[in-house]
Amino acid sequence: MEDFSLDHVGIVVPDLDHAFGSFQRLGFTLTSRSSHKLQSEPDGPFEQIGSGNHCVMFKQGYLELLGITDASKPHDSVTRRLERYTGLQLVALGCSDAYAVERVWRRVTDGCQPVVPLGRDVPLVGGGIKHGAFNNVYLSDEAVPEVELFAIEHLTPEVLWQDALLHHPNSAVGLQSVSIVSDEADVTASRVIRLGLNRTPGPHGDRFVCRDGGWIDVMSSHAAAKAFPDATPPTIPCAIASSYWVEELRTARDFLAGEGVDFEASRGRLRVPPDFAEGCIIDFVER
Repeated sequence: MEDFSLDHVGIVVPDLDHAFGSFQRLGFTLTSRSSHKLQSEPDGPFEQIGSGNHCVMFKQGYLELLGITDASKPHDSVTRRLERYTGLQLVALGCSDAYAVERVWRRVTDGCQPVVPLGRDVPLVGGGIKHGAFNNVYLSDEAVPEVELFAIEHLTPEVLWQDALLHHPNSAVGLQSVSIVSDEADVTASRVIRLGLNRTPGPHGDRFVCRDGGWIDVMSSHAAAKAFPDATPPTIPCAIASSYWVEELRTARDFLAGEGVDFEASRGRLRVPPDFAEGCIIDFVER
């Protein structure tokens, strides 16, 4: 069985320009916009599919802001997600062999799709573009209705993780976790277990720790109300929050205060409410 990492999370937004500004204000360094491409036939050309992103790259993992880039050929998945809500909806598990993951997932769950070769033109810091390539394994909405949970194999990691993009004014260094809320938390947890992640007790429910130390929390609505008392989930089930390691919490706090961003400070953590983060709760935690 594949030993997964918590590769990245994705926030689906209606306006990529607005989202870019929101996350700059939170102290993140963002990539230039990149449009997704799909290889519809083996060895065929990669063609744009109408969606794109800005990413926040960390030394460990990354955050994706995902939206429509070409309304004449909108990406069906993005459109469907936007109709549901704006906010955190994608959870990507990093793997070393997407085809091996597909074989395993087909045996353990219904709704596993064939490997999808994807790519995008990635702007380079300082000028130029290189092609980034990925193999993704998607699951149907019926298999995991809570979030779009998928596996990703990076074929060109050096193109994405450019050194100049890994330095952030808020001192962020890594993706720590994502929190999923469900009225049937045990059912949700069983779906995650089936995919090959190991369950351990968490402070608000079940926790699934990945090989890089990042984790996925699965909690009930009641537990979520205790964990995030000042936030209302956009719908149930959903992904409600993501957290990020920072080198210095004081650096993050000073930057947010200087930008006029509301946040709640508690011992070892800063919490930014959804209104400032495109519908997603953002926690900063000192590593």
